[in-house]
Amino acid sequence: MERARLQWAKETDPFHSSLSARERQVAVEVAEGYTNAEIAKRLFISPRTVTTHLERIYQKLDVPSRAALTRYVIEKGPLPEDTERSR
Repeated sequence: MERARLQWAKETDPFHSSLSARERQVAVEVAEGYTNAEIAKRLFISPRTVTTHLERIYQKLDVPSRAALTRYVIEKGPLPEDTERSR
């Protein structure tokens, strides 16, 4: 029961419920230490698109910076499909 409650809490967290799948991918890539240019290459999008995703992520999660986003992602932990897609 406790395990199910924790999984539900994780899945309804803003990281999982407010962000699009692509935004979660970008957030995970940022947390792994990749630059915007590296993320763009890895996800086959333009660096400007990465910047746009980051602006929306910061707004949706109410975080002010890459460092704060990295901490948020580490604390919340991505769902398995978020890390699998970015590989």
